[in-house]
Amino acid sequence: MQIKDVAVDKLIPYAKNSRTHSPEQIGQIAASIKEFGFRQPILVDGLGIIAGHGRLLAAQKLGLSKIPTIDCSDMTESQKKAYIIADNKIALNAGWDNAMLTIELKDLEDEGFDLTLTGFDDKELDALLNVIEGSSAAGNEFSKIHKATFPTYLPENIIQNFCPVKGSILDTFGGTGTTMIAAEKLSRKSYLMELDPKYCDVIVKRWEDFTGKQSVLTEL
Repeated sequence: MQIKDVAVDKLIPYAKNSRTHSPEQIGQIAASIKEFGFRQPILVDGLGIIAGHGRLLAAQKLGLSKIPTIDCSDMTESQKKAYIIADNKIALNAGWDNAMLTIELKDLEDEGFDLTLTGFDDKELDALLNVIEGSSAAGNEFSKIHKATFPTYLPENIIQNFCPVKGSILDTFGGTGTTMIAAEKLSRKSYLMELDPKYCDVIVKRWEDFTGKQSVLTEL
């Protein structure tokens, strides 16, 4: 498979392309190309585009003279038609792990990176980051990450009533670490068990953000 640079004004869009691109999305693609480079070559049959119509429009917006392409003329006509649809539809079938997404976005924000380059708009970013920063109407700040999350004041009340200062708390369903944060606030030690790696990462990140300390991985 070879990548070949082709003049932008020579490429021919597929006349029956069913995928649409709004001006806003073209702007996002253009910003992405400007930041990261042209990382996804356009798939072509000769000079006819099979996949990459949005990237072509973004290249035109940026005033690029040539862009990378990959020739797919070995495909049958039926395969080309099907791939044009599949290339767009299959990507839409993916989902998001919101817990991991929130952690990654928070890390990028802390590094000063422009989060709009990820493709999320300001409203979406605000909703995702507020999972960490804020709380819902019910006081359940991590309810969007874990369905069984509860507000911090609940374990705080239980700990104050049943665990002495500098005592220890055991939570065998760590979730998003709410019990741990409550214990930290009340000067108690906490021991958590969580089987799902993504929630373990959330717990560690939450503890580090709350205490300002760096976690240490140890083996028992």
